Amino acid sequence: MNERSAHRPELSHTLSADTFRRWYWLKSELLAFCRQHGLPASGGKEALAQRIASHLEAVPVHGPAVVGVKRAVMPDHFLATTIIGSGWRYTQALRSYFESVHGPSFRFNEALRMFIAQGEGRTLAEASDHYRNSLLQAKRPIPRQFEYNRHMRAFYEANPGASREQALESWWARRAKPQA
Repeated sequence: MNERSAHRPELSHTLSADTFRRWYWLKSELLAFCRQHGLPASGGKEALAQRIASHLEAVPVHGPAVVGVKRAVMPDHFLATTIIGSGWRYTQALRSYFESVHGPSFRFNEALRMFIAQGEGRTLAEASDHYRNSLLQAKRPIPRQFEYNRHMRAFYEANPGASREQALESWWARRAKPQA
């Protein structure tokens, strides 16, 4: 435990579910707890947290049904005319293609991830247009499970001109306290 989170309790089976819910936990901590206690370790951070809270309340925990996922075959090189296939993953080769089109500041945002997931049969040129248009739209709310990102956005909006160090210090101070 580092000195920034010295007041946070250790994630263990002795915590009450209420205490567990009041603290910020990294996904890696939640995964380690699930594996250590024989809980299903699949799903997102919110699903893991709910599973752990149920376990701490002594409620039987059932994981999601495991369904075999067939991996899509993806090309090694991408062009604007490349057709998006079913089940595409966000590989380094795909990232490199989008960086070549949009520059080094490219990031897979939610709009592009959803387009690729649902865009079977469409081209990468269409995906690029969709990505470019998504950047022009107003800021979208950050989903609840991305607490760090939500905090950082709120901090910079409340403190224009603040440094990254100040934002991080604010994050660590928030993380070291239980949530209401």
